[in-house]
Amino acid sequence: QAFFGLSAAVVAARPWCRPGGPPPPRLGASTFPLRRLMASEYLQAGDRLRAEYIDGEYYAAEVLAVSDAKKRAKAPVKVRYAGYGEEADAWLPLSSLRSKKLPKEPAPKAKAKAK
Repeated sequence: QAFFGLSAAVVAARPWCRPGGPPPPRLGASTFPLRRLMASEYLQAGDRLRAEYIDGEYYAAEVLAVSDAKKRAKAPVKVRYAGYGEEADAWLPLSSLRSKKLPKEPAPKAKAKAK
């Protein structure tokens, strides 16, 4: 039996096509396989790593806190640089951290050269 010009197989696979059926699924972050990288999945307080300082160099540091809160999404990891006090503590994005515990960022694809 077809509804709205759709075959029975399409209606069976998509129940929202049927009259009185459930609403279609909403597209959101959970629908797609790629999702935001959660810092707490990889780091925890006490981990030692190398963190980028404001001069662009990487220095030894220790993780003080890891947050998954939305307001901390851009810089979810609080670090303390080795040999410095709390005045040098900083919230940093994952891109400013170097650790074997963090997944490797995919290398950008090289553009093909025109002949």
